[in-house]
Amino acid sequence: MSDSKSGKKNAKRSAARAKKRFLDGGTGDAGAAPKRNRLDELKEEMEDAKQRKDFAAVQQLREQIWLLRDQAAGSVGEGAELALQREREVAATKVASLSAASSQSSVGSTLSEPEKRLRALNRKLRQIDSIKEQKAAGKKLEEGQLQKLATESEIKEEVRDIEEALSKIRL
Repeated sequence: MSDSKSGKKNAKRSAARAKKRFLDGGTGDAGAAPKRNRLDELKEEMEDAKQRKDFAAVQQLREQIWLLRDQAAGSVGEGAELALQREREVAATKVASLSAASSQSSVGSTLSEPEKRLRALNRKLRQIDSIKEQKAAGKKLEEGQLQKLATESEIKEEVRDIEEALSKIRL
């Protein structure tokens, strides 16, 4: 990659075109009929899964959406899907062991995986509130902060889903 100003601009333009092609489903043809965006398809599937109260499918679709966005941003390589599959398998074994452990009475105050995730999401929401306060005070925000602000609604949805699932488990 060139260190010149024009080289950096060209690289940026190339990345933007690649991102657009990726989000358009791989078609580089501007005259073709617009294909449905894969991201929109995943979001619709996630809404359907939520209505069916299939929380495992919701979580899996949410992960696919995150992966797709990361790929579009260029922050995830080709092997990310394989890594995500491994993470799912590890999570499934943890959930199975947690279910077995929760059926027995345990004496410690350890948190389950969903409770830990809920705690992490609430921490992110607090960070987003802090960023909002900074923005209201007129502070110039960095790109990462703007991206975090954009994820607020998704985080809130996931918090609602986890709280709903936990309430069903506790009943």
